[in-house]
Amino acid sequence: GYQVHYDFELQVPYQSQILLKTITAGDIIVTNVQGDFEVKNVNGKILLEEMGGSGTAHTVNGKVKVFFTRNPASDCSFKTINGDLDVYFKENLSAEFRLKTFNGDIFSDFPVTYLPLEPTQGERKNGKYVYKGSRFMGVQTGKGGPKVKMDTFNGDILINKK
Repeated sequence: GYQVHYDFELQVPYQSQILLKTITAGDIIVTNVQGDFEVKNVNGKILLEEMGGSGTAHTVNGKVKVFFTRNPASDCSFKTINGDLDVYFKENLSAEFRLKTFNGDIFSDFPVTYLPLEPTQGERKNGKYVYKGSRFMGVQTGKGGPKVKMDTFNGDILINKK
């Protein structure tokens, strides 16, 4: 008949590669890590401040907010079901974005050019070919570069200039 709640505060070398996960009623907050990251949460927000690496930040019910100290050098993925994706990049961003939101809007502080839809592979079922689209829209900033995937169901996507 009781409930236990733990809060952890960790200090790691700033160049560390991190893997953090939590479930139910916990937020993940990371500050000043320059290595790559993988952060997963269920029923809580993710806040990554002063990040210098590349990686993933996924949650189910919560906002994902990321501030980069330098633009990612490799692919990144940000995802939530119920919440906004709010990511701050440095000026002169060159990246290829794949963006999807069902109940939300997409905003960018950077000028973008639209990319063609990714081709789909047909699958043969009952003597017929079935094709399914990904429903991601593609845009490019600058000259292109690492792929940044941003996916939310109920929320906005904000690509901000820091």
